[in-house]
Amino acid sequence: MLDGKTPRISATNTDNGILGYYKDIDDKNYRVCENFISVSFLGTVFYHKCKASLDMKIHCLKLKNKELNRELAFYLTSIIRQALKNTEYKDQISSTILPDIKIKLPIDSRGTPDWNYMERYIEDLKLNAI
Repeated sequence: MLDGKTPRISATNTDNGILGYYKDIDDKNYRVCENFISVSFLGTVFYHKCKASLDMKIHCLKLKNKELNRELAFYLTSIIRQALKNTEYKDQISSTILPDIKIKLPIDSRGTPDWNYMERYIEDLKLNAI
């Protein structure tokens, strides 16, 4: 891989999982995602707003029918990290295990995830952090 501008997400627990910055390559196995949550096979969880390429065993999580924003992503990464700590698969998170991990989210009166509550919760935390 040649030096470039696209961050490469790996299983590291530092620098938001960024291994380095590289040029994109034309290969069917080269995976690029944008505005997503990464989960490594070791259980590291990060939010990435910008385009990034993914190492092997790095999973890309996106919401169905909802665009991630910073507040939702911070809420969800925290919940996902906690869920991964409480799983028996602490040694390796695979693509077959990840869908079975349960997370609890607040719901609205219709029984759907309460995205507004999650956003407000993170906003309140930021306001009260000072």
